[in-house]
Amino acid sequence: MKTILVMLLLVLLALQVRLWAGAGSIAEIVRLENAIEAQNVENAQLEARNGVLMEDVSDLRNGLDSIEERARNELGLIRQGETFYLMVDEEPKAPEPATPAVEPMRPEALPEKIALEPPPEIADEDNPYLEMFRDEQVAPVDSAAAAGSTADQ
Repeated sequence: MKTILVMLLLVLLALQVRLWAGAGSIAEIVRLENAIEAQNVENAQLEARNGVLMEDVSDLRNGLDSIEERARNELGLIRQGETFYLMVDEEPKAPEPATPAVEPMRPEALPEKIALEPPPEIADEDNPYLEMFRDEQVAPVDSAAAAGSTADQ
């Protein structure tokens, strides 16, 4: 009789452990119910946002008023003949933060004199950017007249 009572007590203890700590335990069920509730709240928020977006889509498909409103507000567009005025509120200027003192370089940290390489030479006639700085127009040279003058010499 004692052994049966001990065995029944062990079975009861094993079932209690599984009820409170194992898979499908009360703690896990409570955690899952909380996760379901949080997911339902998130789904409700997303459905509300989707409803607003669907209203925007239907407005954009059906009417030009919402398109005009978006063009004016988001892109800053105006109609032909309209004058655009921008009202700017002056904000008080924030005081500039104090600049930290700069530590001077020690002579041993200064680099040695670096020889700068000159830029590659570009012939004046090859440089298209010099055209805008020229004062006089260069007269085109007649090749036949130039050839005759060199032959006379």
